[in-house]
Amino acid sequence: MVPHRNLTRLWLSLGLAFVLGFSGSGCSLLFVNGPKSEVDDDPQACTISDAFPVLDMVLTGLHVASIIYLMSQDSAALDKRGIDQGQAIALDLSTGGLFAVSSLVGFARTSDCRKATGRSYGPEVDEETESRQADRMRRWEQHQWRMRHTPVAKPVPTAPAPAPSDPGDKPK
Repeated sequence: MVPHRNLTRLWLSLGLAFVLGFSGSGCSLLFVNGPKSEVDDDPQACTISDAFPVLDMVLTGLHVASIIYLMSQDSAALDKRGIDQGQAIALDLSTGGLFAVSSLVGFARTSDCRKATGRSYGPEVDEETESRQADRMRRWEQHQWRMRHTPVAKPVPTAPAPAPSDPGDKPK
């Protein structure tokens, strides 16, 4: 039978091997391509999507959360579970730092690609559609300005309502 401490170390080692194998490089370093030159002949050759850099940011955040958790725990309690606090924090710092660098590189590459190719996130919009959208936005802003700056009319005072009469009273 395998003692509990050795089983925990086995799972941690397997998890560490998986994480390091998967994150030998951050997603952005592996999958995001920047433009090859200032004038790129093939606009599909570089990446405009920020999906991988955002994923790298999320993974960095998870490592930071793990570091905060590890620092808040008592090292004796972690030792009982077979976790060396210093090694775990060092591992999270190194992999979290790798993902942070990968995220920054990925954002820089996608930004350079969008500048070099003149592409953006959304669909291509022709000048007529852009003009209509700008005109619609201008009208909406004018409407909003008028709504904020138009004085509200005060209610007109009315004559007081007659006092209710007693059903037993008859007019004379």
